[in-house]
Formats: sequence, C-alpha cells, structure tokens
Amino acid sequence: MKTPQLVAVLIAAVIAIAARLVPMPMYNFSALSALAILSGAVIRPVWLAVLIPVAVRLLTDTIIHLSTGYGFYGSMPFDYVAYVLLAGIAYFIQPRMIPQAIGMALAATLIFFAISNLGAWCMPHAGQYLYPRTLEGLLTCYRNGLPFMKGTFVSDMVFTIVFFTALQAFSVSAKQPAAGEVR
Repeated sequence: MKTPQLVAVLIAAVIAIAARLVPMPMYNFSALSALAILSGAVIRPVWLAVLIPVAVRLLTDTIIHLSTGYGFYGSMPFDYVAYVLLAGIAYFIQPRMIPQAIGMALAATLIFFAISNLGAWCMPHAGQYLYPRTLEGLLTCYRNGLPFMKGTFVSDMVFTIVFFTALQAFSVSAKQPAAGEVR
C-alpha cells in the first residue's frame, strides 16, 4: 500500500470516528459506509480492508455505550455485516475514480438499508421484537426505516466524494516533486 492511500484511510477513519461521536444534522449521518468503500478500494489484504470500518464501528459503539448506555443493541451484528459486505464489494470492484465511488456509495446506501432493517425486524431490542415476524411486519419495518435512509444517503454521498477526492489529491501531491527537487 502506498503512503497517500494510507494517509487517506487514516484521515477517513478519524473523520468517521468524529462523525459518530458528534451530534449530526440528521439520523444515520455517518462516514462509516464511505470508510468501508475507501478501505475496500485501497487497503490490501482484504481482511485489513474489512477490519478498519468494523474496528471504527466497534470503537465508537463502545464509546457511545459507555457514555449513554445505548451503543449496543440487538440488531447491530447486521450493521457490522453490512460494513463487511461493503468493504468486500469495494475490494473487488476497486472504485478509484469519483463516478465509480459515487455509484458504490449509492449501492452502499441501499445495501445498508436492506441489511440493517432486516436486522431491526428479526432481532429483539431490549428483549422485545419491534415488529411482528410476518411479511407485513417486515414491510412495516422497511417503511419505518425510510426516514433514516435520508441521512444514510446524504452522508454516504458526501463522505465518499470527500474521501475519494482526498485520495486523489494525496496521490497527485505524492507524485509532485518537492520544491527545488528535480526528477
């Protein structure tokens, strides 16, 4: 892995941590999917690409839990699976250009929505199921999740564009000779 890629991922991880711990303008406004996409696109080996967003999520869930008591909940394994899947898909697709990354961000929004709401439907929260174990209950869960999808979509787009723009800028600056240096 090249230094500009490592710098971009480390900065993205710090931003993802801050974005989870600071109050945001809308529900589900998070940089974690964008971090998973960036990690999958540039980090090798694949286990490390997957580990980065999962570790950031686990760290922030722990901090949130210690400060509020609400960092862990019944369906959260589904969220983790979504980040693993996103990093894995990005690992194989390897989006490097902004248009590819935007397409991946759109897919990330849909994948996270589908998986996380499936978890909310089929796993108990605080010992109780939120929805009946029926098709109608599942559809109600997805319908109730739509308002949260807005924050996911906006943040996936914003952070993915920012992260991949930074990656390209770091890559270009790494290729530039230093002042007075001749190559």
